[in-house]
Amino acid sequence: MEIPHINLTLRINTINTRIKGQYEGGLPLRHWTVSLTVLDDKRNTIYPKIFDAITFYLHPSFSNHTRIIKNYPYTLSEVGWGEFDIRMKGTFLDDIGTFILDHPLLFDNTEYYIDYEIQVPYHTKKLRNELIGFFAIEYNNTTREKLDDKKLVNLKRGLNNLKLCTEDTLTEVMDLILSHPAVQNRVEQYPRTEDFYMDVAQFSDDLLIQLYAYLEEHDIIKLDARVFKGTNKFNYL
Repeated sequence: MEIPHINLTLRINTINTRIKGQYEGGLPLRHWTVSLTVLDDKRNTIYPKIFDAITFYLHPSFSNHTRIIKNYPYTLSEVGWGEFDIRMKGTFLDDIGTFILDHPLLFDNTEYYIDYEIQVPYHTKKLRNELIGFFAIEYNNTTREKLDDKKLVNLKRGLNNLKLCTEDTLTEVMDLILSHPAVQNRVEQYPRTEDFYMDVAQFSDDLLIQLYAYLEEHDIIKLDARVFKGTNKFNYL
């Protein structure tokens, strides 16, 4: 089966400034910075957590010329006098693949950027969850894990039974929902001055599975709504 992937745009921004009065081998020293970011479909900078690490390979004349950065921002700063190509290797989450690109370090302009296209596979759950918060991606439903009809009915029952639960339980369920990348992305798109609504039918399959597992583990699906008034004791069916 072909591994699903999405084409993403990486932007490599380069800034350099000449260090006044400092030379090496007759050439002026410069402080330079290279940074890597991801762009969405509207060319906005986004920060999906899709990389385990970005490795920068500098010219051999640098001490420790292999640098590994594991978190945003993927930025490297150095001092030098010469132009060269910086090789960058990105390792995707769960070590499911890599990309390699060569970015020219040039001093003709004090600041410039170059965009590069890469292919990102998303057949693993963790990486797919990161991407769906920012992009519309397709996935083969024949291989995608989903709740069957019976579990969907029980899920709705369990969600309805949350009104019988403690505040701590409600908080845990809300944290589970709000921590999902796709939900986070939708929340961030709404102004904080407006009420935010999201129907369960809009949840992704993997989030529904997580909710079902929580409700089942805590016996919330089995709660009997015929609870005695004024007590915290529940009957189970």
